[in-house]
Amino acid sequence: MKLIIATHGKMAEGLKDTLELIGGPKDNIYAMCFYVEGKSYSDEEIDQIFEDVSEDEHLIICTDIQYGSVNQIFMKRILKYSDKNITLLSGINLPLLLELISCQKEITQDVINEIVESASNQLTQVNCCLEKEEHDFF
Repeated sequence: MKLIIATHGKMAEGLKDTLELIGGPKDNIYAMCFYVEGKSYSDEEIDQIFEDVSEDEHLIICTDIQYGSVNQIFMKRILKYSDKNITLLSGINLPLLLELISCQKEITQDVINEIVESASNQLTQVNCCLEKEEHDFF
Protein backbone atom coordinates (compact mmCIF):
# COMPACT_ATOMS: atom_id res chain seq x y z
CA MET A 1 0.00 0.00 0.00
CA LYS A 2 1.08 3.54 -0.81
CA LEU A 3 -0.41 6.39 1.21
CA ILE A 4 -0.59 10.00 0.04
CA ILE A 5 -1.63 12.70 2.49
CA ALA A 6 -2.68 15.78 0.49
CA THR A 7 -3.82 18.97 2.19
CA HIS A 8 -4.15 22.70 1.93
CA GLY A 9 -1.07 24.20 3.54
CA LYS A 10 1.44 22.20 5.56
CA MET A 11 -0.99 19.93 7.41
CA ALA A 12 0.11 16.92 5.33
CA GLU A 13 3.73 17.32 6.44
CA GLY A 14 2.63 17.58 10.08
CA LEU A 15 0.51 14.44 9.87
CA LYS A 16 3.30 12.49 8.17
CA ASP A 17 5.76 13.71 10.79
CA THR A 18 3.44 12.58 13.59
CA LEU A 19 2.87 9.17 11.97
CA GLU A 20 6.63 8.65 11.76
CA LEU A 21 7.11 9.85 15.34
CA ILE A 22 4.73 7.13 16.49
CA GLY A 23 5.57 4.36 14.03
CA GLY A 24 9.02 5.16 12.72
CA PRO A 25 10.05 6.22 9.22
CA LYS A 26 7.90 4.93 6.40
CA ASP A 27 8.92 4.98 2.76
CA ASN A 28 5.36 4.40 1.52
CA ILE A 29 3.86 7.60 2.97
CA TYR A 30 3.99 10.82 0.98
CA ALA A 31 2.95 14.31 2.05
CA MET A 32 1.69 16.74 -0.57
CA CYS A 33 1.18 20.29 0.64
CA PHE A 34 -0.85 22.44 -1.75
CA TYR A 35 -1.02 26.24 -1.85
CA VAL A 36 2.23 26.64 0.05
CA GLU A 37 4.60 29.32 -1.19
CA GLY A 38 7.46 27.78 -3.10
CA LYS A 39 5.67 24.46 -3.70
CA SER A 40 3.48 23.44 -6.57
CA TYR A 41 2.63 20.25 -8.38
CA SER A 42 2.28 20.06 -12.12
CA ASP A 43 -0.40 17.97 -13.81
CA GLU A 44 2.40 15.74 -15.08
CA GLU A 45 3.74 15.12 -11.56
CA ILE A 46 0.31 14.21 -10.27
CA ASP A 47 -0.40 11.99 -13.27
CA GLN A 48 2.93 10.25 -12.67
CA ILE A 49 1.81 9.25 -9.17
CA PHE A 50 -1.15 7.43 -10.70
CA GLU A 51 0.84 5.93 -13.54
CA ASP A 52 3.34 4.50 -11.04
CA VAL A 53 0.65 2.45 -9.26
CA SER A 54 1.39 -1.15 -10.19
CA GLU A 55 -1.26 -3.78 -10.82
CA ASP A 56 -0.77 -5.38 -7.39
CA GLU A 57 -0.51 -2.11 -5.45
CA HIS A 58 -3.18 -0.13 -3.60
CA LEU A 59 -2.88 3.66 -3.52
CA ILE A 60 -4.81 5.43 -0.78
CA ILE A 61 -5.09 9.20 -1.03
CA CYS A 62 -6.27 11.11 2.03
CA THR A 63 -7.31 14.74 1.64
CA ASP A 64 -8.40 17.30 4.18
CA ILE A 65 -11.70 18.67 2.83
CA GLN A 66 -14.36 16.75 0.93
CA TYR A 67 -14.94 18.44 -2.45
CA GLY A 68 -12.24 21.01 -1.67
CA SER A 69 -9.79 21.98 -4.41
CA VAL A 70 -7.14 19.46 -3.31
CA ASN A 71 -9.72 16.68 -3.25
CA GLN A 72 -10.97 17.69 -6.70
CA ILE A 73 -7.46 17.40 -8.16
CA PHE A 74 -7.43 13.74 -7.16
CA MET A 75 -11.08 13.07 -8.01
CA LYS A 76 -10.35 13.98 -11.64
CA ARG A 77 -7.38 11.61 -11.73
CA ILE A 78 -9.36 8.73 -10.28
CA LEU A 79 -11.78 9.02 -13.18
CA LYS A 80 -8.86 9.10 -15.62
CA TYR A 81 -7.11 6.11 -13.99
CA SER A 82 -10.18 4.05 -13.11
CA ASP A 83 -8.33 0.84 -13.97
CA LYS A 84 -5.99 1.34 -10.97
CA ASN A 85 -6.61 0.23 -7.37
CA ILE A 86 -7.04 3.68 -5.83
CA THR A 87 -9.09 4.87 -2.86
CA LEU A 88 -9.75 8.54 -2.09
CA LEU A 89 -10.69 9.48 1.47
CA SER A 90 -11.43 12.99 2.71
CA GLY A 91 -11.79 14.58 6.12
CA ILE A 92 -8.65 12.92 7.39
CA ASN A 93 -7.64 12.69 11.01
CA LEU A 94 -4.73 11.07 12.80
CA PRO A 95 -6.72 8.02 13.99
CA LEU A 96 -7.63 7.24 10.36
CA LEU A 97 -4.02 7.42 9.24
CA LEU A 98 -2.79 5.36 12.20
CA GLU A 99 -5.31 2.63 11.45
CA LEU A 100 -4.38 2.60 7.77
CA ILE A 101 -0.64 2.26 8.37
CA SER A 102 -1.03 -0.33 11.10
CA CYS A 103 -3.64 -2.48 9.35
CA GLN A 104 -2.51 -6.08 9.14
CA LYS A 105 -5.36 -7.15 6.86
CA GLU A 106 -5.54 -6.90 3.11
CA ILE A 107 -6.97 -3.47 2.30
CA THR A 108 -10.39 -4.22 0.82
CA GLN A 109 -13.44 -1.98 0.54
CA ASP A 110 -14.88 -3.60 3.67
CA VAL A 111 -11.67 -2.94 5.61
CA ILE A 112 -11.63 0.69 4.39
CA ASN A 113 -15.23 1.07 5.56
CA GLU A 114 -14.33 -0.33 9.00
CA ILE A 115 -11.35 2.00 9.33
CA VAL A 116 -13.36 5.06 8.27
CA GLU A 117 -16.12 4.21 10.75
CA SER A 118 -13.61 3.67 13.56
CA ALA A 119 -11.79 6.93 12.78
CA SER A 120 -15.09 8.81 12.57
CA ASN A 121 -15.95 7.62 16.06
CA GLN A 122 -12.77 9.26 17.37
CA LEU A 123 -14.31 12.69 16.83
CA THR A 124 -16.05 13.37 20.13
CA GLN A 125 -16.43 15.99 22.78
CA VAL A 126 -14.45 15.16 25.90
CA ASN A 127 -16.11 16.46 29.03
CA CYS A 128 -13.32 17.34 31.47
CA CYS A 129 -15.57 19.21 33.90
CA LEU A 130 -16.71 16.18 35.86
CA GLU A 131 -16.62 16.03 39.62
CA LYS A 132 -13.34 14.47 40.75
CA GLU A 133 -15.07 12.24 43.28
CA GLU A 134 -17.31 10.72 40.57
CA HIS A 135 -14.57 10.11 38.03
CA ASP A 136 -11.08 9.87 39.43
CA PHE A 137 -9.46 10.02 36.01
CA PHE A 138 -6.68 12.46 36.86
